[in-house]
Amino acid sequence: MVTGKLVDGTWVEAPERGHDDRGFDAWIGRTNGDGEPEYPAEPDRYHLYVSRACPWAHRVALTRRLKGLEDVISADIVDPLRRDNGWEFTPSKRTCTPDSVHGFEYLREIYTQADPGYTGRVTVPVLYDTATETIVNNESADIARMLDEAFDADATNDVDLSPPHKRGEIDAIIESIHDDINPGVYKAGFADTRDGYETAVRNPFDALEQWDSVLGVRRFLAGDQPTLADVFLFPTLYRFGAELRSERFLDGSPG
Repeated sequence: MVTGKLVDGTWVEAPERGHDDRGFDAWIGRTNGDGEPEYPAEPDRYHLYVSRACPWAHRVALTRRLKGLEDVISADIVDPLRRDNGWEFTPSKRTCTPDSVHGFEYLREIYTQADPGYTGRVTVPVLYDTATETIVNNESADIARMLDEAFDADATNDVDLSPPHKRGEIDAIIESIHDDINPGVYKAGFADTRDGYETAVRNPFDALEQWDSVLGVRRFLAGDQPTLADVFLFPTLYRFGAELRSERFLDGSPG
């Protein structure tokens, strides 16, 4: 699959890189609730860009909803289909919105507005700071944790998705499901050997069987209350049947 990327601020065609491997082209700024850092947690300052098609953006949208931050952090939704110019704002579609911050047509314009010489992929989700007009972070796990931890004072729901006494367990579960399920289910579609494909197909099902047994004895992955572990797993489970099998990523599934 050919999509595209920015090279020194110019859009060029580039092959899809496959499973999640963001690394070198991510912003990694952080918000904090103590008001001291470069990006203090303030209501009506930050804006999210998400896609309904992207499981990584979905986990951030879920965190925002569970915490009750809809009136604290605004959001726009790009077209679920990426075309030659990447993620696009198509407000004519019922489930999409315009770019309410700058009125841009493409998400890549947000990236070049933040850094005119940016080189890297244009991904969702994006946490954008309207005060400094720059991208704070485009790594979904970081953004979800920031929404959970930094904005409690303004959240309408008294929900802690990563309580301190459970944080080690939650982080271990997240690491496990990331290795074998998120984005393990996509690895099959990009495997270049038969052995690699068969391993990639088997691993998600083995992992899901393991976590199914856990959920047989407790309500959520880390106990009696939902945590970020559940938030990080759900988007892939939601897409597991219809989307992933339709892409033939897992056409060798058991049964």
